[in-house]
Amino acid sequence: MEMQIRHKDRCIVIEVSGAVNMVYSPQLREAIHRAFPEKVHGVIVDLHGVGYMDSSGLATLVEGVQLAQQENKKFALARVESEMVQHLFEISHLDGLFEQFSTIEEAKESMMRKKTKLTNR
Repeated sequence: MEMQIRHKDRCIVIEVSGAVNMVYSPQLREAIHRAFPEKVHGVIVDLHGVGYMDSSGLATLVEGVQLAQQENKKFALARVESEMVQHLFEISHLDGLFEQFSTIEEAKESMMRKKTKLTNR
């Protein structure tokens, strides 16, 4: 697995490629944990390059959702293009848990809109 972490317009984008399995998911978990204390609206995990994910990778993403809720921030997935990964979300009945977007830009825009609504209350 390879990862690149970028700051993009008050969001952190974690680009992941390769397999997210029990060997590599701890690295993704650490990246997600490090991202939340930063002054950003949320974290976007870009799964464009991921062709395989096991239950430990799925658990890492669920943990990302939980961290986002604790920190009052957003967590989204972008470019989930692997049928295998999408199927894993569906069979685990967690596909509705994750906000998924076709592009990083759509995910970022959604986060910015939601953060603006929260701060304007």
